[in-house]
Amino acid sequence: MIDVIKIRRDLHKLPELGFKEYNTQKYIFDILKNFKCKIHKINTGLLAHFSFNKNKSIVYRCDMDALKIKETNDVYYKSQNDNMHACGHDAHMAIALGLCDYFNNKKDNPYDIGILFQPSEESYGGSKSILDSNILDKINTKYMVGLHLFPKLEKGKLFTNEIIFSSAREVNIEVCGEEVHIANSKNKVNASLIGSKLLIKSLELSNKNNLINFGIIQSGNNRNSLSPSYILKGTIRSKCDDKIILNKLNKLINRLQKKYHTKISCDTSMFLPSVKNDLHLINESKKLINITHLKTTFLQGEDFSLYTNKYPCLFMLLGVGDTSLLHAPSFNFDDSILPNAVNQIIPLLEMD
Repeated sequence: MIDVIKIRRDLHKLPELGFKEYNTQKYIFDILKNFKCKIHKINTGLLAHFSFNKNKSIVYRCDMDALKIKETNDVYYKSQNDNMHACGHDAHMAIALGLCDYFNNKKDNPYDIGILFQPSEESYGGSKSILDSNILDKINTKYMVGLHLFPKLEKGKLFTNEIIFSSAREVNIEVCGEEVHIANSKNKVNASLIGSKLLIKSLELSNKNNLINFGIIQSGNNRNSLSPSYILKGTIRSKCDDKIILNKLNKLINRLQKKYHTKISCDTSMFLPSVKNDLHLINESKKLINITHLKTTFLQGEDFSLYTNKYPCLFMLLGVGDTSLLHAPSFNFDDSILPNAVNQIIPLLEMD
């Protein structure tokens, strides 16, 4: 049996950003090459296919990439660079390799098994690159299973519901201004002023079903000059249809453009739908494992949603208890739960 805790900690030391997971890919490949599986490389990702001479495959997917976050944890396996696995993808990969180990030693199964290591979940394009490769069609995918660590849910337990994660839409806004010395700024277009008003007013559009916020704000080159532009990069998350909040944002932008006689560009084309689980798979999973049905949709986004648009899917949350929140530089968890997580998932990949 491979040591999934050691694997998780090894991977935690070498976090890499989306589509740059070269060392991560090599680490996984060096384990998989000793298994009885066919290895497909897709960009910086991999798919391990275990054949049991069936004509359909069940696919388990994990994600590989890290975040541009400087870790603050004082542990021997802390990140060795300026990135961090602050979203648990190191654990996701360790679980997936544990599943590979199990199916490598199994003589028969109702279906072939694909274990997918997907790049670039944190930035747009990871699941799309897998779908565009057609590898899932080539192995005749019947259904897919995935999982995500989740703080504040009971440690070691699995959770799911019909719509588990919201939709996610990237928002990129640029306000154009006039770059002049502040002494000559009267009656000039002040991009920072307009952008600040846009920021405040757009945040007020959030409600219990919709969230809009911005993680990147950029403006200015000199302290004594008006900024030539004001840039906002953020996201809209919606538990329902985000067209209403998107329409309100566009109306706000149009009002500010007319009022201040300037140009404001807004790109919202990059969109991920909500993560929708297959009801039949939910019901069947409850017969096999202990899985708790949630009563809420979380405002996190997940590019696993693109798979749910094409295949029957089951996406679950693995509770990690009272830890720091995801994407925090102090995020860590009790990784002793990982071996049992592997055992909990196995029956879902053995369903007939």
